[in-house]
Amino acid sequence: MTDKDHAWYEDPAVEYLYLASSTKNMRGYHAPIVNPKITFTGTNSFIDFANFIGSYFGPEDKRLLIVVDKELRQLGERTGRRLSEMKGFDFKIFDNVLSDAPKNTLMDGVKICEEFQPKAIIAIGGGSTMDTAKGIFLLYEKPNVNLNNLIIPSYLGLRKKIDLLIAIPTTSGTGSEATTTSVITDTDRVPPKKTAVTLYELCPDIAVLHYDFVKSMPPELTAGTGMDALSHALGAYMLTMSNVYTDMHNSKAIELILEYLPRAVKRGDDMEAREKMLLAAYIAGVGFSNVVTSFDHGLGHSFGAIFHAHHGAAVGIFLPTAVAFQAKISNRFIDIAQLFGVDIKEKNKDVILKELLEKLQIFARSFEFPLCVRELKHPKISYEAYMKEINQMVNYAYKDVTRLFSTRRITVSHVRRLFEVGYENKIEDLLDLYYH
Repeated sequence: MTDKDHAWYEDPAVEYLYLASSTKNMRGYHAPIVNPKITFTGTNSFIDFANFIGSYFGPEDKRLLIVVDKELRQLGERTGRRLSEMKGFDFKIFDNVLSDAPKNTLMDGVKICEEFQPKAIIAIGGGSTMDTAKGIFLLYEKPNVNLNNLIIPSYLGLRKKIDLLIAIPTTSGTGSEATTTSVITDTDRVPPKKTAVTLYELCPDIAVLHYDFVKSMPPELTAGTGMDALSHALGAYMLTMSNVYTDMHNSKAIELILEYLPRAVKRGDDMEAREKMLLAAYIAGVGFSNVVTSFDHGLGHSFGAIFHAHHGAAVGIFLPTAVAFQAKISNRFIDIAQLFGVDIKEKNKDVILKELLEKLQIFARSFEFPLCVRELKHPKISYEAYMKEINQMVNYAYKDVTRLFSTRRITVSHVRRLFEVGYENKIEDLLDLYYH
């Protein structure tokens, strides 16, 4: 393990262990499968969920902490009132949800838990809300835990105070309702440092997928979160850590996203598309959480941190960059190409890759998603501004945990080249990543 001031993946002494863990031999040795115990779907999903937790808790234990951001507080209160009227629950609202879940704000939620003693935590929102709920859950159960030492094989013996961690997504992208990870900013460090806290016990016990919670998403958010889900599924499928279980989920998620994301963006009242995208994001969450995310997320994390771009837009832009780079030593992109409708018969790998990259761009263009940094509108970034920050982006991305699990070993010079290509993502430049 590492000290309190550094995350485990920042320590070169243990880095080789996680490079080794990405091999198929290691996955054959250690590959637990983790997902929610119950997932409620369909038009009756909320009532089914209410009936379940109503019978799960006795009268003396019907206390809920509902975690929701300030913009969705009314939704949180409405949900709490429904559960109160239907099943007699008492509830408190925590709405101090901030991006990257600063530990000092999480402790405010822990204080509420200490006073109210809820038996369940319900997260209603997107990724930041679920990160916050997971963080409050963790720190309420284990207030002295070292956030920087938590890696997947760790077991802390949680759920001594909180019986159920429940997730109700209001976006269709993060998949956090099915994952073992929470992004938390350790404000005890100087300067504060964002760290990925990954623990099997952070996977929610229950997920509720109902289109009523996502139907008001605007087109740009629908597109961004949908591309986040595609990056989860496609990126994880490329990795050698994948197995039959994760392949099944990630490939199906890709199929659903290709069919329903353009519809959900163009027609927000298309409830079939909304429902299928909820399922796609959840399925991708199960798929990538039991592998890891690919390096498109490392690039997107770094880029987004500096330019404050939406997470889904950031990782979606760098998805073809990461695919082209890893294709040099992996044939797994060929399966993906077939999902995109590429005819692979009697074609060389480079031709298949080229056609996949073209299909990926055509797909993104079908709902006006930016193909590269230059096309991004929020924010608009000039080439000069981009290159001014490239050294810092390279530094952040190289230290991102996703680098350790890349199918192809990544050097600092590789990271720089990936960022250079990502500004325009020209097909010839993407193929150059494959050839070299």
